[in-house]
Amino acid sequence: MVVAALVLSIVAILVAAVSAWYTRRQAVSEEAVQSIEAARRHDELHPIIVGEYVQASGTRDRQRPGVKLTNQGPLDLDRVDVQVIPAHRAHEAAIEGIYDHRTGGTAPYEETGMLRRGESWTVEVIPARRLIDGQELDRVGTDRFRCICRAAGYEPWDCIVSVDFPSTPFVGFL
Repeated sequence: MVVAALVLSIVAILVAAVSAWYTRRQAVSEEAVQSIEAARRHDELHPIIVGEYVQASGTRDRQRPGVKLTNQGPLDLDRVDVQVIPAHRAHEAAIEGIYDHRTGGTAPYEETGMLRRGESWTVEVIPARRLIDGQELDRVGTDRFRCICRAAGYEPWDCIVSVDFPSTPFVGFL
């Protein structure tokens, strides 16, 4: 009788241990599934930022050209932090950097305001100059921008936007 009670107690302890192990394993699996689902959802909601060159006449102070960033993604964004990605060779850069309205120089980045779907934000830039036949002209080329997109409740997304900077039209007089 005592032996049977002892055996039953040991079996009950083993069943409880296996049950606890199985429950823990299921909980870990559920956490993994939720993590995978969150990552998938984050990827699905990745912003689409389109950049295009804007002539000086289309910018805030009409003094320098800019880059118009348009949110064509699935979410309204709280803000976008915009940085210039330095060119591999400095003499190939079409711009010196983002214009800083406070100092009149370059800024390391610009923070947009809220950027809803379909809306745009223009970042003014300082064009790089080149000397051709004694004339100083804007450089031509493609510059890239890193856009860190932020929306409440989500981890930030990193977008790379390329913008072509055309040549300055030359007007000659005869």
